[in-house]
Amino acid sequence: MKWPVSVSVHAKDFSEARMAEFEASEIRYMELTASSVEEIGAVLDRLSDLKKAAEKHRVKIRSVHLPFFPFEEIDPADREVSKRENFVRTQTKILQAAAAAGIGIAVVHPSAEPYSNAEREERLGYAIESLRALQKAAAVCGMRLAIENLPRTCMGRDIKEMVQILNAVEGAYACFDTNHSLIDENAEFIRTLGGKIIATHVSDYDFVDERHLLPGEGKNDWKGILTALEETGYTGTWNYEVVNAGQRPAKVFTENAKTLEKTLF
Repeated sequence: MKWPVSVSVHAKDFSEARMAEFEASEIRYMELTASSVEEIGAVLDRLSDLKKAAEKHRVKIRSVHLPFFPFEEIDPADREVSKRENFVRTQTKILQAAAAAGIGIAVVHPSAEPYSNAEREERLGYAIESLRALQKAAAVCGMRLAIENLPRTCMGRDIKEMVQILNAVEGAYACFDTNHSLIDENAEFIRTLGGKIIATHVSDYDFVDERHLLPGEGKNDWKGILTALEETGYTGTWNYEVVNAGQRPAKVFTENAKTLEKTLF
């Protein structure tokens, strides 16, 4: 694979044994992810120890995925000012800990859901306001903020919204998820965002909803996706974010990457 293979690892699943398995499978990067504030909170004061344990096995924690649960407490598009402020405050604390541990990228969701079309413009404005504040905090920490494209009624669900968000949040980048676009074609999405993409979440789906399947188990045009990333000069990792990733043998990911590589390179 042209790009280094990486795997999203939930904080609760992190172990030195898993890092040893990554080393044996020649996986050199990972993203530390946590769906909830509680999950990341449990390891927040140990991020430096986790980083050292990973590096012992030649694995680098390249990015941290900021939490998005509970929705009602940390939604950047919430109507209530106090809740948007809580989003910024909570995520900034995580940014500071990640930066202190030497992690360089933070992936963030631009909203929760569901949202109606009638309130969409209003909610997008709130999301942009919150993300601007978070981007300022990331810059102070020396981290790069990567805003992820999302599915269904979330903010950032299509090319138009992602471009609007990135243009409004100066200094922010993008994390492109290959199983979230339910409106626009993935290769077109990638070409439009271009050099703004500094991280990926790689998985497959059926174009009906996100599924987080292993590439090849869904309907994605992998040749088109790989070609678009190549043409736009992407230099990040090929980061797998698939269902039950923690229970899959690490070699599954390197073998899958080699299979995909044959479609293009």
